Amino acid sequence: MAGYKNHSGYGHDDYPRQKRVLEKYALDEGSGGYMNKRFGFSFMLAMAAAAALSGCKNDTQAPPSQVLARVNGDEITVNQLNYVLASQKSVDDQTKQRALDSLVTQDVLVQKAVEAKLDRDPRVLSSIEFSRRQILAQAMLAKEVGAAPQITDDDVQKFYSQRPELFEKRNVYKLVSYLVPSAAVTDALKKQLDAVHSVADMHALLGGAGVTFKESQERAAPEKMPEQLLKMISPLKTGDVAVMVQNDQAILLLVDSVEPAPISLKDATPAIEAYLRQERAAKMAQQKIESLKKAAKVEYVQQFAAATPQAAPAAEKETPANDNDHIKSGMGLK
Repeated sequence: MAGYKNHSGYGHDDYPRQKRVLEKYALDEGSGGYMNKRFGFSFMLAMAAAAALSGCKNDTQAPPSQVLARVNGDEITVNQLNYVLASQKSVDDQTKQRALDSLVTQDVLVQKAVEAKLDRDPRVLSSIEFSRRQILAQAMLAKEVGAAPQITDDDVQKFYSQRPELFEKRNVYKLVSYLVPSAAVTDALKKQLDAVHSVADMHALLGGAGVTFKESQERAAPEKMPEQLLKMISPLKTGDVAVMVQNDQAILLLVDSVEPAPISLKDATPAIEAYLRQERAAKMAQQKIESLKKAAKVEYVQQFAAATPQAAPAAEKETPANDNDHIKSGMGLK
């Protein structure tokens, strides 16, 4: 594993240092505890890589006031607990205890892993190295992008006005879907959907035509829908049906009810600000990545497919109508 040592600064011969890294940061993947639910195994491996990257040795013992627990003499400190809880909005004693219990469990397992020489397993070392690189890349990107972009009141007002289906004219839909074979969705059946305005009507139509189906119901808010589905559903009224065909299956989507549920500008502002901030940060990050890549000398020794150019995010295009998207409204088929 000489290559690993060249990248991270330690290899198989640096066993004590690896042991400290793994003991402090490796995750209890199988316990299902607090840390496992919050971070996941790969993330904590990344933290292990970050610790290795820092090159700091923790040969001295922490002050007694900083020690929260010991596992076979290995200390768990306040700093470790604070790191785990850093992203929590509010922390009570129960949350602290759960996190500390998970750190204890983690340490027990890490010590056993080191005894079993898993810290020398090539797959583990590869995971740490991959995570180390990922941490470095993310840290550099965060430094390049800088502070989160500011969102003005005008930005919020503009977004609110441009998306009435999400806010001012927001509706919550009760949708009943019928999964049917696509071969059953003939032109004749589509015409008969004009007479369908309720669940009973749909049952009568499909039963009379001998079409087998699977039915399900859902109460759907617009912000939970995929963008394309929202564009299809938002113009519809109670009793309207949308037909979506894909490969050998089709969905007949009946709007069983439409419940107005508007959201005021005041109530929507925090969510809009968060969305716009995230969107702009993502665009800035993408632009910075492209700039850095252009400045770098990149040579593909082996390329598996033609490179796909990454264009800047563009305005959303209207989806053209096709045979797979068929909407029936109260005025007839469209």
